[in-house]
Amino acid sequence: MPNAPERDTLSREEMAQNYGFALGFLQSDPELMKLFRQATRNNWAPDRFVAKLRSTDWFKKNSANVRNAIIQKTSDPATYKANVNQMFATVRDTWQSMFGSAGMNRKQMMAWSETAVTMGWTQAQLMDNMSKGVNFKQLLTKKNLGGTAAESERQIAQLAEAYGLKLGPQWRAAQVKRLVAGNDTLEGVTNRVRELAKQQYQAFSTQIDAGMTIQELVDPYRQMLAERLELSPSAVGLDDKLLRSVLSARDDKGRPTTISLGDFEDAIRNDNRWQYTDNAREEMASLTAGLLRDMGVLA
Repeated sequence: MPNAPERDTLSREEMAQNYGFALGFLQSDPELMKLFRQATRNNWAPDRFVAKLRSTDWFKKNSANVRNAIIQKTSDPATYKANVNQMFATVRDTWQSMFGSAGMNRKQMMAWSETAVTMGWTQAQLMDNMSKGVNFKQLLTKKNLGGTAAESERQIAQLAEAYGLKLGPQWRAAQVKRLVAGNDTLEGVTNRVRELAKQQYQAFSTQIDAGMTIQELVDPYRQMLAERLELSPSAVGLDDKLLRSVLSARDDKGRPTTISLGDFEDAIRNDNRWQYTDNAREEMASLTAGLLRDMGVLA
């Protein structure tokens, strides 16, 4: 009698094998186990069991890849584990390519590996799902981005600087996420940056459409400002109040407008910084000498 349950279990295992499945797999789902009990009770032939299996909800709701993976997990766990480990190496290499070594989480990577094996993800699907599970804003804020993500962030930062925009971490993170997942291109990001620049610098929208950046548009003003104030051009940023006045100028009706270089030079002379330059002193000395000559004091 003590051996009866063992013989019963053995016969069930043998019957399950006759149907082409492991008993552990059939026991993993109530619907399948119910079908298996019915089959063993009525001594169904294997082809009838498979035919009935195809009409179950379990069969209908799972793809062939999912069904095969679930079956393998219960009937051949060693092979399933080997497949997951192989996928883990792919997940790890993909992560490093996308994000560098920062933010690696072995538990999360193993979960991605098992899901990738079960769902039969392609490389593109793997990258897409991995990118969805990453907090890009957090990595960006902590400067932990590496790999493709870091390169994308660098390119976006360069675009923002070229077009005179201050783009927040949330906006930049969203662009990086799309780029890394392969759902966007740098050209697409560039077009969005240009549209933002046109909204902010309306007077220059035509030139922006023609391919010019804000940095290029203000460069003549920057050079003049640096020369008159005796500064290095690299020390004059778009946050300089005189350069900002060029970008935010409006006419008497409040419409965005541009400032001529002549008017800008006059604005420089009215800036408090100008009076401390050699240019100012020389100009004032020349002006004073001219007045004295006009008055007959100097020959």
